[in-house]
Amino acid sequence: TRRSSDLERVVDELEEASLRVAAADTSSILGNYALTEDLVGAIARGERPASGDDRGLAVALLARDRRLAGSTEGVKDLMLPYFEPDAFDSLSDRTAARLARELSNVVGSTSADGVRWADLALTYSERSGDAALIAYALNQHAIVNFQRNLPRIASAIFDAMITHCREHRLASPLALGLANQASFAVGRDIDMAIAAAEESIQHARQAGDVDIGAYGLSLLSMSLLAAGRWNEIEPLWSAASFGTTDDPVANLTRAVTLARLARYRDLPPDFERIPLSVDDVDQKSY
Repeated sequence: TRRSSDLERVVDELEEASLRVAAADTSSILGNYALTEDLVGAIARGERPASGDDRGLAVALLARDRRLAGSTEGVKDLMLPYFEPDAFDSLSDRTAARLARELSNVVGSTSADGVRWADLALTYSERSGDAALIAYALNQHAIVNFQRNLPRIASAIFDAMITHCREHRLASPLALGLANQASFAVGRDIDMAIAAAEESIQHARQAGDVDIGAYGLSLLSMSLLAAGRWNEIEPLWSAASFGTTDDPVANLTRAVTLARLARYRDLPPDFERIPLSVDDVDQKSY
């Protein structure tokens, strides 16, 4: 992919938009969410010329990355045009699938509209024939069911997603499915949670997906801590190369976990390592 400054040299504005969207898709995998705003923010807001598909993808990418970075301000306004019944008519099935997934998150996975958009994401993914899109649509449906207090159905869908990913050799979606399976298992089967998180990290590294790798490592840290295997945690983080991720969940889990390790070593916790205000973390709550 080209750097943002290099993209300015592209003569054709529509070609430039396509390159920006492709670059933003890569920056998402690397966990560099701030770069997504620089690359496609203007496209998503309609301030740069772009095809309908590229604009739709820009909106989906920006919504996803803001959600993962914990800053969803303005996302619903960006997605508002796509709530219209005919908004998807001119889009490819691939773009429609990604937008439908994000719309499910925007309206709330537990709402009737959230379920409807998750269903549409499955439909458009099926039409596209794209194995990765099908995997991500299954993941969205599993999350929707989990949040609707249907954990057994969610677990079955995660299992189906993981099987689908293995059959199609999809490393990054497989890493995500395993990480979510680990998250589901933490309070139920700690050995299963550890095994799923470890395999998730392996596939994330194979795919070069820094974001999911950091997520998997966060889950593995929590699982090892719950299992009393705290001596294994710090070496994992020390050896990890996840410094570029903007994922607040992964970064916070890393900081809190390493601070909590001080308790087991009879050392005072280093609260300066935790990226929260004093009001959020104190010696009693930690």
